[in-house]
Amino acid sequence: MRSSAKDEIALRDALIGKNSIQAVKIIAAEFERRFEGKGRSALDIIKVLAPRGKAVSWVTLDTYICDLCRRFSQMADMLGRQRQFLGEGWEDMPEVQHRQIDFFDKVRLVIRSLPKRKDYKLPEESSDYAAANDKVRGFETCFLCWRSVSRTLQEKKTPLCYVHDIMSTSKEYRRRKGMRKRMQEIFAKLENTVPTPADVRDANKLHPRDFYLREIHVLNGHFPALTQYLYEQNAHVATPDGLVRALEHPIPFDKLTKAEKAAWEFHFEDFGAYFELNYERMLLAEAWLQAESEYKHGGKR
Repeated sequence: MRSSAKDEIALRDALIGKNSIQAVKIIAAEFERRFEGKGRSALDIIKVLAPRGKAVSWVTLDTYICDLCRRFSQMADMLGRQRQFLGEGWEDMPEVQHRQIDFFDKVRLVIRSLPKRKDYKLPEESSDYAAANDKVRGFETCFLCWRSVSRTLQEKKTPLCYVHDIMSTSKEYRRRKGMRKRMQEIFAKLENTVPTPADVRDANKLHPRDFYLREIHVLNGHFPALTQYLYEQNAHVATPDGLVRALEHPIPFDKLTKAEKAAWEFHFEDFGAYFELNYERMLLAEAWLQAESEYKHGGKR
């Protein structure tokens, strides 16, 4: 709870021991309480986060929350452009949308901090995913870096990306596994020093998209290792979509099925549309890259 959600202790206490459908109802009620009159009702939130009225995996719930926040982000952009046409008392609706995003960003961190709960098993076979956006819900983060892992690759328990799909008995695997502790220490420090999207909007009056895209072009900014890495990769990042693609590189698209390619494209569009999602991925990449630079021996990035 060192993160931006450190003030949500009461909400965290209320969620301890609950399954995902119980958590959704508590979260929805709290949302309605905080944004009464200028936000969706608790019932509306429940319909989005638990569309079938049943408990889902915590991974899927996280994806539903991200989908909801993307809608808030798109609505905030639209309302910002139409501010002059908003009625009296509704001029602050773009800012309200961002505060709702901030609320759910904290909810995601709170859920992640809860004591380990029994999760619901995701389907292993790609045929069980009806569409690209369903397949994306099975994406996880590589155990040995910051990249995403398609569920169709996960025939083993530990998620490994295309770069680090190596034997657990190999020297490189053991080296990077040992590096994780240092990476986690750096990540914790970054959480306390790098402005969150909410901090950016409050202090700079900037869209987080503009702030973070600017930061990755500054060598002495908040992401020095990531900036250097992108430079070395000759990644000319100018858009959210470009940043997501650069962080996930390399992906062997020529070896993927049509369904897998569609899932990756949806993933890029998803993170690009709701840019706040990139905050954690950028912190994770920066932490891994800083940890790598402290190790004398080379290895796959």
